[in-house]
Amino acid sequence: MYELDKEKARKIMIEEEGYTPYKVDLLLKDYPSIHEKLGDTVTQWLLDRTINDVVIEGLSIKQVMIKRQLHFLVAIKKLNTLLDKNIPIKVRNSLLRRLNRQVIFK
Repeated sequence: MYELDKEKARKIMIEEEGYTPYKVDLLLKDYPSIHEKLGDTVTQWLLDRTINDVVIEGLSIKQVMIKRQLHFLVAIKKLNTLLDKNIPIKVRNSLLRRLNRQVIFK
């Protein structure tokens, strides 16, 4: 499993992306260990903000980010859940359906 460098991620999100420390801290507080399939992508993003688009369960990181209007690290967290073999199939399928739906803000 891959461990996110939370301090580096926090610095990027606050200083480069303009998120508030409060929101960043909420996201990173209980950020899980990341499956190896996603680890290299996270490492690359931390290095230069490049997103190597990995596909998990038929969904790419960029698809999830666009459809659900999520930050990269949130999309990683969601896709990471799909890789957790301890998650019941019903929960996994429900998450997969939600991630496939487009979010529309009015």
